[in-house]
Amino acid sequence: MARTHLDTLPNEVLHNVFRFLNYSDLKSVLLVCKHLMNIGTDPTLWKRIPLTIRSFVPIRNIPRLSSLQNLTIHGQFGFDPPQELFKQISKMSLKKLSLVKTDLTSIDPNVLAEAANSVESLEFTNYEHMDFMTKFQLEKILLGILKGSKLKYLDLDTLLTALDVSAALFSEAILNLQGLKSVGSHQESLPINSLLEEICRSASHLTLLDIQCHSLESTNPEMLASAVSQIETVNLEYCELGSIHVNEICKKLNQINCKLRNLNISCNSYYEEEDELDQSILSKALNKLETLTADKVVFNKNFFTELNSKSNLKKIGFDTIYTDDIPTDILAKSLNKLEELILYGWKPEASMDPQQSKLNVEGILSEMVTGETKIKILHLKGNFDWIDSDILTKVESKVKVKKFLSLY
Repeated sequence: MARTHLDTLPNEVLHNVFRFLNYSDLKSVLLVCKHLMNIGTDPTLWKRIPLTIRSFVPIRNIPRLSSLQNLTIHGQFGFDPPQELFKQISKMSLKKLSLVKTDLTSIDPNVLAEAANSVESLEFTNYEHMDFMTKFQLEKILLGILKGSKLKYLDLDTLLTALDVSAALFSEAILNLQGLKSVGSHQESLPINSLLEEICRSASHLTLLDIQCHSLESTNPEMLASAVSQIETVNLEYCELGSIHVNEICKKLNQINCKLRNLNISCNSYYEEEDELDQSILSKALNKLETLTADKVVFNKNFFTELNSKSNLKKIGFDTIYTDDIPTDILAKSLNKLEELILYGWKPEASMDPQQSKLNVEGILSEMVTGETKIKILHLKGNFDWIDSDILTKVESKVKVKKFLSLY
């Protein structure tokens, strides 16, 4: 049988093969021969590959990178990108720009803003306790959003807590985006509260709001509920919510015009106020969501009964030590109707009824093995080393299991 050499394959076949190569392998192809280099330098092959640079690269002058869509500038090892790089970015067709520990203070605010507003997604990463950006630079970016921008998603990491930006400018600009992520420092944030108020008053394009670790303890519960009810996906993790906040959100969920579909209210303090959670509205309301993460909410039997019959939920994350008073069969059958399940928990001894807590977790897992489970992915977050290894092995043969030892 005659051998087929790589360079005898049609160009179309080679091009399709090269589409599956990563950055390093595709770069190696260019060094094989001139024929493969001509095919491998096609910009359409490189546009889908995320590129990370740690030194200056004249991207716009390299033909194969002319259609690049995803760029990360990494400053961890002392790379301070020159202004010329951002001028090049503003003239490209990038969709996503990520800035990791990058010192931007020397960049002209207008140049930085033009580059930032030329992409669809802008992410700042690992900026905690670092003076890598100025207030004026961020405000120029926000002004650019107001004037007309391609930007749809903005991830500020912890920048908002470090920079004293105008709350009015911030809230007005963010309404024009589709998604915002901002990590707080467990303190109240004037820009975030201003944004929530503005969402209640004005039309918003937001479909994603992730404001984890911004304290909302003193935020008006009705105002917060009104704001989040207008957004499809909301993350309020570590926001110091109280039971009254959860109750108001549930009231909004029971209304026909509520847009909220995915909610994370984990790592808050309402588990200490169990009696104040209004179970009469909570059970039905939270089952109208598609995904729910609420590790400290104490659910009663009605919630799981609702989950077993009339629920939109496809994914839940909750703490197993708060299920002592739920019958094992109801708990196991209802949760196995989900597509994805996150179980938070420590050893059963941490619960009020250790034996029942253990029976409940084992019942959930046994139902996955012997019942008609719909679960595709199971997350075990916390200490579950007490689970019988044989049961866990059988579970792993039916669903994908992801284990995380540390909870927080």
